[in-house]
Amino acid sequence: MRPCTQLSKRLDEVHKAQLVVLYCQLGLRSAHACAYLSASGLDNVHNLRGGIQAWKSSGLAVT
Repeated sequence: MRPCTQLSKRLDEVHKAQLVVLYCQLGLRSAHACAYLSASGLDNVHNLRGGIQAWKSSGLAVT
């Protein structure tokens, strides 16, 4: 099961004041998840634009 499919079931696990950064390989699925969380009332939600591929292309470490 993909993590995005679990968002509605696990929404109560995310504290509204908590910083949330979502990412995926290209940033598309995480953008959809970010929109869903924002629409669900979370204010401090951010998407890693371009995903892990953009992160690695920028020369940043991935462990």
